[in-house]
Amino acid sequence: MDWARKAAYALLVVLVVFIAYTVYASPPHISTYSLEWGEVTEDYTEVKIHLVVENSSLSPIIIDRVSGAIYFNEVKMGFLVSPSPTVLLPMSSSPIELAAVVDNTKLGEWLCSHVERGEETEIEISGYVLVGVEPIALKKPFTTKWVYQTNFCKTLSNTPPTELSTPFGLVRVSKLSASWGEISSQSVELIYSVGVELENSQAVTVRELRCAVNVNGVSREWVSSVNTLLKPGERATVTFSIELDEETLRKWWATHIANGESSAVSINVEGAFSTEVFGVSYEFTTPIYQYKQEFSTNLLRQAPSLSLL
Repeated sequence: MDWARKAAYALLVVLVVFIAYTVYASPPHISTYSLEWGEVTEDYTEVKIHLVVENSSLSPIIIDRVSGAIYFNEVKMGFLVSPSPTVLLPMSSSPIELAAVVDNTKLGEWLCSHVERGEETEIEISGYVLVGVEPIALKKPFTTKWVYQTNFCKTLSNTPPTELSTPFGLVRVSKLSASWGEISSQSVELIYSVGVELENSQAVTVRELRCAVNVNGVSREWVSSVNTLLKPGERATVTFSIELDEETLRKWWATHIANGESSAVSINVEGAFSTEVFGVSYEFTTPIYQYKQEFSTNLLRQAPSLSLL
């Protein structure tokens, strides 16, 4: 090896040692960190990550690349988009803008895990920062985690009893209760139970319950066959279900995020009744349940500080 190669090799070793010393003796750190939603479509959702990185050393540091992912309950929802290389001058700070791109086709898998864990989700953003320029570069891991809890079933069950005047007498509807049914990554079932009592001398059969749900202008309808006999003065429990498929979930999610994590929800249920008087069959349809409420979430606002490890 001639002297020129030896000198180049020695310089390379010095640079590696210098970078290692700079990073580990006076490592860069994140002084400011915030999250916000970016662009959202039915296919993907963008999470913007705003960082201010401080270089407290006496030498410049290059943030060459950022790699990582975002997880909901260990479901890998998407990946981080790396910004252009950034040079941090000695004793200075610089903003760095990242983005996590969430694959909305994973929403069904996430919601399934959310329900299975008692409506709880652990959100994690983790990865590493490449400090320096390859092949002379060091990886600095980073991570942040927080837990988000919901109680949708309790919220949807918060409905007072009602009384309905029908052609065949007064129908009392007791407080409705909601619970989760069958769940999978393709669909999630929500089951409603309603106590119904008839004040009349004539028995009536509840044949169908027809449910219409509207979230931010996105509507879906379901029909449940019930065929439950209501005898005068007796109370019967009838049930109906709503099945949230992946396509519906993606549409609702896109409107919810686009509205600043806010949704206007309305649920309307009609009952199809039948009875027989002197051998003649009669049928009628009447509303038995109406629900309207605006609700909001704050998935990103509970995120703790992000730190380089």
